[in-house]
Amino acid sequence: MALTAEQFDSVEEAFQSVHGRFVYMNEQLRWGEVEHWETNRELPEAPAKIVGDCDAHALACRRELRRRDQRNRLVFCR
Repeated sequence: MALTAEQFDSVEEAFQSVHGRFVYMNEQLRWGEVEHWETNRELPEAPAKIVGDCDAHALACRRELRRRDQRNRLVFCR
């Protein structure tokens, strides 16, 4: 299913919103674990900074898309 231009813009805005607040930190430093998948409860709401690895970034993007009524099951980040 192709996105409309409006949907694409919304996805891009969601990505930029999360990416602008994101600070990368590996899980060993952040959680003291080799692998840790954050839950929605562990991620702060906007406009707070998001600290984590790529899993946290993807989850935050997914949550931001859903906040914008863009239903999704999978997130690709560039």
